[in-house]
Amino acid sequence: MTTLEEINVEIGRLFLLDDAVRQSLPYRALIENVFQRKLPVLADPHMDHIRIVRSAALRSLMLATVAFIEPTDPRNNKASLGQILSRLNTIAKTSDLAKTFNDSSFIERLRDLINAHKACYQSDDYEHVREIRDNAIAHILDGIEDIPKVDYEAVFRLHDAAKLLVRRAFEITGRPIPTFLGFEKHATLSAESFWDTYLCGALGGY
Repeated sequence: MTTLEEINVEIGRLFLLDDAVRQSLPYRALIENVFQRKLPVLADPHMDHIRIVRSAALRSLMLATVAFIEPTDPRNNKASLGQILSRLNTIAKTSDLAKTFNDSSFIERLRDLINAHKACYQSDDYEHVREIRDNAIAHILDGIEDIPKVDYEAVFRLHDAAKLLVRRAFEITGRPIPTFLGFEKHATLSAESFWDTYLCGALGGY
């Protein structure tokens, strides 16, 4: 495989990652919107319905966010930031990527991004979300004690960090802006419409 072909594989993974981030936005918007509302007292089953949607959205957001940031895998089969940056760094050891990307500062920018990614997946927020993902969502394990209560702000901070890293990856590789940036407003409005519709039905005109 030529250097250009190898780079194109990683650019393809970057586009897959962008699409995955875009798909995660409605989950976060559903959670944030319902938290921002001053809900009236609702009788069951309505509170159960709200908890079910919130729980499903939270689980999906946590699974996705950890997957965005995960480090490289020796099987080379992930479209995660860790995999993409590791492969670009490997390619850079044998090829002049500054010339390929027509950017004399490419290697320095790549190293800065690798360091920022490393700091992210070594952060307390990543460890908190990953621990819950591993022990209570991706696997249902017996004998695991003291699974921490979900810190929603930690989840949101990690999601924000992932979005920023993906945006930076697009910038250094000279790609157009990621599509998820143009989808955030739509996700927010859709979540608002969803809860408006549900609560209107639940309360007869709320």
